[in-house]
Amino acid sequence: MKRSAYLLLTAAALLSLSACSIPKKPEETLPQAESETYPQPSSIIEEMLKAQEAETETSFSEEEEAYSFENGLEIQKVPDLITGEYRWQSVVEAGEIKYDKFGGEYRNYDVEPRYYETVDGTEKLDVRRWDNLKYSCGDYLIYEYDGTLYVSKPDKLYEPVLSFENGSDICRAGDNLMVENFHNSFVYFYDRDFNPLNQLDGVRVAGEDVITEFSDGYLPVEETQTGKFGYLDTSGTLVLPFQYDAATNFSNGYAGVLVGAELAPYTEDSGTVTLHLAQGGQWGIIDKQGAFVLEPTEKTGNTAENEEEKSLYGGAKGFGPVRADGTVDFVNRMDGSVLFTEKLY
Repeated sequence: MKRSAYLLLTAAALLSLSACSIPKKPEETLPQAESETYPQPSSIIEEMLKAQEAETETSFSEEEEAYSFENGLEIQKVPDLITGEYRWQSVVEAGEIKYDKFGGEYRNYDVEPRYYETVDGTEKLDVRRWDNLKYSCGDYLIYEYDGTLYVSKPDKLYEPVLSFENGSDICRAGDNLMVENFHNSFVYFYDRDFNPLNQLDGVRVAGEDVITEFSDGYLPVEETQTGKFGYLDTSGTLVLPFQYDAATNFSNGYAGVLVGAELAPYTEDSGTVTLHLAQGGQWGIIDKQGAFVLEPTEKTGNTAENEEEKSLYGGAKGFGPVRADGTVDFVNRMDGSVLFTEKLY
């Protein structure tokens, strides 16, 4: 199914997350780096992307190169989820240059040590070879090992306060943090000290392969059992109920929603993920209280001209982002062409 075309609905079109697995405190202290070794564990569109960038909650620094190679070391800086600054970095020794039978150069990274250190060099931590540092977050480090995401204090790196399995990821949500896992259909919210706020099971952020972010403080999410959409705020509170057949991100206080569609379930990833195709129905525009400012009509029908358009996740037609001047385009999501433009105010 062509879910990637759903990007054409809005700059913050249905976001792809992965809902998260249940956080847990480990029963045993994880092994220290020096005692064990581990095996190795990947026109409209421009306007929408600009809108996404404008809504990003954390602006990571672009003035510095996050990756560098110097003095025989590979250095990967990681951003702080709250400030966007680079405070910590992962460092691995590049290893001795060797040559294959064809004379090509290579380095054997499998045997070289890795460590984490503060960018200013005031603190250094020896770590396991395949630990992957992803972010810092205030007084915490967030790293991944063998598919599991860990949250730890630097002085107790292998005594994590939380862990999330099976492809979970974490991002900033306003003043809070969100952990999500698309395949397991969980979305969990924490404050900056990783105290739990809200935990939603059977919910995922819609779509895939799109950067996760809120817009206007709201995030569209899908109830996996029914295929209906609602909206969360940055604390994980359901502010608009699961009543829409498809939904776009908010922009300038408004969002497009589909009602009256038939939701046809289908599976992906060898039957492990159930999604729903929205066929038929009509699109409208709502405000942040859920009131329609542009009522669904036949003019804004989710009509498909062929089987390929019917296969688009989120519908064949849809609204783009509402601009600051109150105009919004109704588009054919197959090719991104503008069918007509409405003015809300």
